[in-house]
Amino acid sequence: MLVPTGRMHHQPPPRAAGTAIWQRGGRRIEAWTTQRCWRCADKTAKSLLEAPTQYDIANSGSNGRVRCVIAGGCGTVVSIIILGAGAHGQNLATVFDAMAVPVVGFLDDTKPISTSVIGRPVLGGFACLEQPGFAHGQSFAVGLGHPVRRLAVAARVIAAGGRVETAVHPLAALSPYAHVGVGCYVPAFCRISLGARLGSGVLIESGTMIGFEAELGDGATLGLSVTVVARAQIGAGCFIGAGAVVGAVRIGAGCIIGAGAAVVRDIPAGQRAYGVPARPVGPADWSRSPV
Repeated sequence: MLVPTGRMHHQPPPRAAGTAIWQRGGRRIEAWTTQRCWRCADKTAKSLLEAPTQYDIANSGSNGRVRCVIAGGCGTVVSIIILGAGAHGQNLATVFDAMAVPVVGFLDDTKPISTSVIGRPVLGGFACLEQPGFAHGQSFAVGLGHPVRRLAVAARVIAAGGRVETAVHPLAALSPYAHVGVGCYVPAFCRISLGARLGSGVLIESGTMIGFEAELGDGATLGLSVTVVARAQIGAGCFIGAGAVVGAVRIGAGCIIGAGAAVVRDIPAGQRAYGVPARPVGPADWSRSPV
C-alpha cells in the first residue's frame, strides 16, 4: 500500500518549493520540484515506488530525492558544477542552496584552481568539459550573464554529454501552466504567469514579472524588476535593462533595450533601443557585455 507521509502546498517548505514523501514497506521516496505545487512532486514520488526501474535513484539506496524538471521528464540531480564564478555564478549557487541541490564547485577560466568562491572551490577552467568522462552524466548550470556566451557554453556541455539544469528559487511565483526551458535562472520574488513560455537559457533577475502567454526566446536576459506584459514577444538573445516595461509588442532577436525603457512599439532584430517610449538608436553592440 502506498502511503503519503507529507505534503506542502502554497507555502514553500524549508528546503524545496513542492515536496511529497511516499513510503511502502521499508522503502521511502522523497520527491521535490522547483514549482510551488506539491501535486507534481506527489505524482513523481508515487511513480518511483510503482516503477522504480524507470528512474535513477540518488545514491542507489533505499532512499532517493528526485527533481521533477519543469521542461519535462524527471532526472536525479546529485550535484551541480557551475560554469562561471562571477556574480551570476555565485547567485546561481545560492539558488541551488535554496533548492537543496549540492554545488560541488565552479569552472572558471579567470581564477586559479582551488580558489574558494563562497565556500566552493574552483575546479578548473572550461577546458575541463572536453576532458574524457568529466562532463558525462554530470549536471551543470551556466553562470554567465552574456546571452551569447551563455548559450555557447551550454551547447559545449551538451556536446560533452553533460546536463544543463534549471534553477528556480522556491520563493519565485511560477504558474504550473508556464513553460520554463532547460538552463533557465529564476531567482526569488519573480512571477511567471499562466501560459508564459521561457526558452532555453533564459536569465531573469529578482522582481521581474512575466505576463500571461508572454514569450521569451532562448538566451533572453532580463534585468532587475523588468515588467513583461501579457502576450509580449522577446526574441532570442535579447537583453532588457533593469526597470524596463515591455508592452504587448514584438522585440526581434539580439536587441538591447536600455534600463527604464518603455517598449510600446515593435523593435526590429539586432537594434539598440532606449527611452520612453523606446526608440531604436542603432545596431546592437555586443562587443562588450550589456550587463
